[in-house]
Amino acid sequence: PACMISPLWWRFMQNLRQSYNNKTRWPYLGNALKYFVAAQVAMFGVFDPSRNGTPSWLTCFVISTLYQVWWDIFMDWELLSLRDGKIRLRENRLYSSKWIYWSICIINV
Repeated sequence: PACMISPLWWRFMQNLRQSYNNKTRWPYLGNALKYFVAAQVAMFGVFDPSRNGTPSWLTCFVISTLYQVWWDIFMDWELLSLRDGKIRLRENRLYSSKWIYWSICIINV
């Protein structure tokens, strides 16, 4: 369990520290939330396996996963952005081919 939780815990703490050092909440606390929720779902899955598969655990698992995917694609990597009410690939791209970026989004899921 420690090997599973430690990376999540350290990233959570790093984000709290960044928020404190920079005197700003966003985006550090949003990213900290990603790691905190992931750690909670993982800990309940390990320490109380009888709840795995229950509707409440599955709901938390799905919400946590969707939040992590959203955060990675929109915030960390900035692959996609919301412009004109539509989701579009970012304007500044290293590769000219769009399929590479869409593939990265799909593989992340």
